[in-house]
Amino acid sequence: MRLAAASSSWGLLASAGLLIAVSSRAGTALAGPPLIADDPNTIGAGNAQPIFAISVLSRRNETVIRGPLLDQTVGVVDSLDVTLVVSFNSVHRENESRQWQWLGVITPGIKWEFFRRDRGSLCLSPAFSVGTLNPGKPLVLLPLQGEIAVGQRTARLGFDAGYGTAWRAPDEWFASVYGQGAITKRLTLQGEIWALGTTTGGATDLGLTVGATYLVFGGARKSLELLAAVSPGLASFGTSRLNVRAYLGFQYTFARPRRSAALDGRGRTRVTD
Repeated sequence: MRLAAASSSWGLLASAGLLIAVSSRAGTALAGPPLIADDPNTIGAGNAQPIFAISVLSRRNETVIRGPLLDQTVGVVDSLDVTLVVSFNSVHRENESRQWQWLGVITPGIKWEFFRRDRGSLCLSPAFSVGTLNPGKPLVLLPLQGEIAVGQRTARLGFDAGYGTAWRAPDEWFASVYGQGAITKRLTLQGEIWALGTTTGGATDLGLTVGATYLVFGGARKSLELLAAVSPGLASFGTSRLNVRAYLGFQYTFARPRRSAALDGRGRTRVTD
């Protein structure tokens, strides 16, 4: 699992959410860094995958900094992960106050890969997010992810779509279609088109993300990756909300070899010792 985001319940959807967009209640996105969408791949029983990251989101009259952010995933069995995202966010709204507002967000969840074949998989990733700003208004996230390998499995196409419901607040939806391909053994390029909106007829945002993942070092049981992306908003129907999002993070993986060891969860060939 890989999460990210900033201020508005959408930011909580993501990882991967990020996921990775905006959230004024709890401010976390279930999204797959560096993308907003999350992929459906679990990490395997007994494996652990922490991500340390920071992201910056610019909206109309508002800037949100998410970080430091810890996104921790632990594999329970091959098809099930337990996830936890903890972040400290700072929000600056020009039309309200010149001071920064600080808040924390905790998002526990699970990732269940209920369908897996050699060339594709499907996954459900429900999560529950609570922020210190409004602890009495938790956000429940219900995403569905899918992915399929293309060609010789060096490229993958996928989607992430779902629904978020908060106590006494408009429900929100999100959808993303992404693609990623291994350029070299160490470099993977990624891109996506995403949309988010509310069920009450409010604004609908459209945007894209361009990202890259670089394998700093990798072995059979451990690896370190650099994650980076930028997500400009392309259009908004209703009210102008999202300008741009930037993401930077490091992902460390403590892993045992999986049965499908030719590629990792994002379709990249691992560098072995």
